[in-house]
Amino acid sequence: MKDAVMSLSSYQFDEIAMGELTPEAAQRIIGPILKEGDKEQLQLAYTALRAWTWKAMNERRRDEELRVWHQLLRGYSTYLLKRDPCFAARLQVLYELVYESISISEVLPVAEVLNRTHVAKALVALLRSNGYRMERDQMRHILQINQGNLTRVMAMALASGLVTRSSSGKAAQYTLTAEGQRHAIRLGISQGSLTTGTRSIEDTRPKVMPPRKSVTSQKALSYNPRLKSEPDPNKPPTYLNLRDDILKAKPNNRPELVLEPQPTNRPVPMPDKFLALAGY
Repeated sequence: MKDAVMSLSSYQFDEIAMGELTPEAAQRIIGPILKEGDKEQLQLAYTALRAWTWKAMNERRRDEELRVWHQLLRGYSTYLLKRDPCFAARLQVLYELVYESISISEVLPVAEVLNRTHVAKALVALLRSNGYRMERDQMRHILQINQGNLTRVMAMALASGLVTRSSSGKAAQYTLTAEGQRHAIRLGISQGSLTTGTRSIEDTRPKVMPPRKSVTSQKALSYNPRLKSEPDPNKPPTYLNLRDDILKAKPNNRPELVLEPQPTNRPVPMPDKFLALAGY
């Protein structure tokens, strides 16, 4: 067992810290350290578990695996209570933080939060905003609610991991999380208002424009008086030339062709070779 503890590398602790291992795989690494490890190895194990806890809280995890990690951390704390009360107290803080996430997921399930008044509208509004971020006053203006109701709505979204809250000077800002974006897209599709940034998804689709017709040269008529009947809907519309219509309506404006009389006694010039053939 002691040889197994000595053969542990820092890479294995990094895998625990980055959340790449399951609770069962982490137990096979940390279990021997709790039994026969020294102070330095216990510190490495605690540092890895603390990093994993921060990562789980930062990602707003609400999955069932948290319960397994909670039992694991609680068992480590109980086991070290007599051997090293200091490390036991540190591990107790970690499993209590994990338990807070489990309690929130039980009290406020995401499906129930999305059905609360104004929550869905707030998520879709954040999805439409630039960078999925919006200030508190702008959110209150969109939802048309007072400060107390806005605090209640956004507190539920924060507790469920749908949004995060940050400060920009004196103004508070709300930002969609990855999970909040997925739910906002689904809500936008169901409401028919799915957006990308500040533009509607309908605006981002390429539009095919019909061929443009010149109104100065041709004009489509729904009724042709020359036919003296309604047009056939299966045939294309009849086009009339406006210039011809204007000239026919006003014949006096049409320019007339003037032919000048040619003199009849004017000699016709002929080439010299023809004159030579004729004997001139």
